[in-house]
Amino acid sequence: MRCKTTIGCLALTSLLTVSYGRQKVHQEEQNRSFFIEPRESTLPVIVNQPDCPLAFEQVRLLHYTGGGGLPDYRVSNVSSKPIAEFDVATVGLGGGGNLGGFKASDRSQWIMPLHSWPLLKDDSDTGQGHHVEIVPLTDALRKQHRVGPPIRTVLFLMVVRVKFGDGTTYTDEGVYKELRDLCEKIDPPDN
Repeated sequence: MRCKTTIGCLALTSLLTVSYGRQKVHQEEQNRSFFIEPRESTLPVIVNQPDCPLAFEQVRLLHYTGGGGLPDYRVSNVSSKPIAEFDVATVGLGGGGNLGGFKASDRSQWIMPLHSWPLLKDDSDTGQGHHVEIVPLTDALRKQHRVGPPIRTVLFLMVVRVKFGDGTTYTDEGVYKELRDLCEKIDPPDN
């Protein structure tokens, strides 16, 4: 029972950390600085999805200098149909994670075949309505945020659902739920 309570607390803490990080981005318009979390601290892992119409091109984890963080990714439409919306999940050890994505407001925003989303202007543009300042990871930030090495956790990223312009869908919700259930059973190391 204690294990389930610990896992639940870790999952809630992870989820609140991601949510808190996202809230802080919106609240602090003038001071949105992040560093890129090195993979030697949090290892991002892209789940193999051979039939998925979206392919990850770039993944990075942005760590807010005030605490918390969020995944930042770029995906490419590798299908033959335009994509109107999609959901991407992040799942961490202990069960924490997030579900987010993209939804076009009209046809002009559809992601056409062989095109990518978001169209980044530069390294500081997340393409998700945020322009962030990327700061170097200094020794002080590394110590303050307990950034590894060693690797402290693993964060899985996967496409859960895609809706095409013609209304048909791709879904991998079954694997997402199984991954989430598995990760809830794995305690990350004490940090």
